[in-house]
Amino acid sequence: MRYVHHPFSGAAAAAAVWLALIPLSTLVTGADWLLQVLPVLLVPATVGLALGLLRAPRLATLTAQLVAVGAVLVWRGLAVADPGGGWLTALRRLTADGVAAIRAGVPPMALTPGLGWLVLLLAGVLLIVVSLLVDTLEQPGWSVVPLALPYGIAAITQVDDLGVALLLPVVAGYLLVLFSSAGTPRRRARCPGGPPSRAPASPRSLRWGPAPWHCPWCWRSSSPSARSTRGPRAARMVPSS
Repeated sequence: MRYVHHPFSGAAAAAAVWLALIPLSTLVTGADWLLQVLPVLLVPATVGLALGLLRAPRLATLTAQLVAVGAVLVWRGLAVADPGGGWLTALRRLTADGVAAIRAGVPPMALTPGLGWLVLLLAGVLLIVVSLLVDTLEQPGWSVVPLALPYGIAAITQVDDLGVALLLPVVAGYLLVLFSSAGTPRRRARCPGGPPSRAPASPRSLRWGPAPWHCPWCWRSSSPSARSTRGPRAARMVPSS
């Protein structure tokens, strides 16, 4: 399995992060926070998809996603923060409220503006880290570390065991990242006039989409090398008169 960059890898990373956040449902009551994190994930994923289709450089795509995450976080934070002071002061106060709610609360905790802000901040950081590992560093296998972080937080905080059910979304998100960033070896199709080719797939064949192939047993081929190699073979097969 070989890494293959694909425009939809950013959307897959966003979906994987959303699935990885599900174990936090044991710490926060209700499911509203799962809906509140969607803008933090969908907006950068859309930006990454658009720039990927435009074949923008990966570093530029990651930078644009980072700006999108920051803009959405500031927008959502100022929407729930108490008015007064500058925007940076309001976000600091909101962060302090969330930390105080975690220290004083007992799981499962009620969703407060500060706690919801920390969840949004965690989702944005996880998305950037996963995108950095997958698209920029080309190490999708290491994305299991940030994706497993919410499950680890829930496992440490909870007294009772979480069980396997809450681990399944994390595994599903990780497999989604691996599938979106890995190519499938393209094999030559079987020719009606001869046996299939047993040549191993080259690194160039690990790409997305249908694979054009040239049958080694057919006379008609657009490959000059194929015609040149079949010419002497055909001459040996035809008996001379």
